[in-house]
Amino acid sequence: MKKIIILMLFIFSFASNLSIVNPTWSIIDCVNNFELVEKKEYKKYLNILKETDKIISLKNSYIDRSVYDKVFNGICDKMILKVKKIYKKEKNPILKKIIFYMQDIKKKAKKRSFAIA
Repeated sequence: MKKIIILMLFIFSFASNLSIVNPTWSIIDCVNNFELVEKKEYKKYLNILKETDKIISLKNSYIDRSVYDKVFNGICDKMILKVKKIYKKEKNPILKKIIFYMQDIKKKAKKRSFAIA
């Protein structure tokens, strides 16, 4: 019984680590939390972008095709332009970092073009 409980704890801890480093979910999190910029909670959004940048920088981190196409063929550019407009008005250095990370994520993002069987 103890072995089963220990095994289940190990499996759950491993699964939770996988969900944290999933680049697709991380990209979705960035898009869904963009409202933080509109609420002027720049540091929170910057932290989300930094984590996403780290995850995307990992070897073999591919984003699901459907999410990649939706985000990087339109939404991402609009988000960057919106932050640039806000930066022009406020000249906040955190916004400049947000723009940098958004552009870096866009460069590093790779589309998954194969199916996992």
